[in-house]
Amino acid sequence: MKMQRSIPFGYTVEMGVIVTDAGEAAAVREAFQRYRDGASYLNIAGSFSARGIAFLPGRTDWNKNRIKRILEDIRYTGTNDYPQIIEEEVFAAAEGIRLSKPSHTHGSANKDAAAVTKTVCGVCGAEMKRVHDKRRKTQESRICNNKGCGVIVRISDDTLRSDATALLNSLIRNPHRIEISPVPTEAELYENSPYVSEIRKLQAEMGRLEDCVNEVGDKPAELAHALARLRYRGLGNERYMAELIKAEFEKSNPLFTFNRKLFDQTVSALMLMPDAAVSLVLKNGQTIGRKDADDARISDAGNNSGEKHHAHTA
Repeated sequence: MKMQRSIPFGYTVEMGVIVTDAGEAAAVREAFQRYRDGASYLNIAGSFSARGIAFLPGRTDWNKNRIKRILEDIRYTGTNDYPQIIEEEVFAAAEGIRLSKPSHTHGSANKDAAAVTKTVCGVCGAEMKRVHDKRRKTQESRICNNKGCGVIVRISDDTLRSDATALLNSLIRNPHRIEISPVPTEAELYENSPYVSEIRKLQAEMGRLEDCVNEVGDKPAELAHALARLRYRGLGNERYMAELIKAEFEKSNPLFTFNRKLFDQTVSALMLMPDAAVSLVLKNGQTIGRKDADDARISDAGNNSGEKHHAHTA
């Protein structure tokens, strides 16, 4: 009869209680550490076999699947009444490496699922990679590309689209939530421009031409146009983009499904927090999260209530 373990490698039972086995637990920690250092499943298995580390009495024939099962077993972090052998951060780091391997990106061909869009980490701001693991209940994950951060967010593509749609609808209902900066004054145009030295030169040249009463031609007008271009060049397009975004939401009807066209016109990325909270990063740089949507809904409810009360009392 083929012998099997009743509990994971690394543990044993004493007096009916699950406890760690010191030797096996050390091997578990080593497997995680070596995998994080770049060793493959096969490298680790070969090392364990060569050193005679037994996973069952008399069995030291390790293979890559046995190592893989160890690295996938979250019970080593202390869940389900198992004593902790490794830290959660260590498990998460190893899982991030494992999920980023090409063999685990089975769903990458599904363009619509992957292209809900670019996602960014809400902790460090780095771009996140979508990975797909069909063995898990929630098969899709987003992993932060910043190795120093390593945030992993498990969120399905359907949930991501649904949350994005809800946030888009909050802006359709309340387009005034789009922040449009005030028109800058002449002084602000000058102070904020990265082309101050060039502006000064043009101003000096225009002043010289104004003193030359015999100067003819189109040069004064050309200088004036050049001066205007320099003043506005350094401002960026945030205000213009905000106005375009607001106009798109003002003319849109409430969404019942994810609208790719509206999304692409107004959103540059989705921001994900470790708790799977989703926010829109708009193309004008503004971020709209669930709290913004809830605040807008409360504000709308209050305004509607006031309007009804006013109509009644009138």
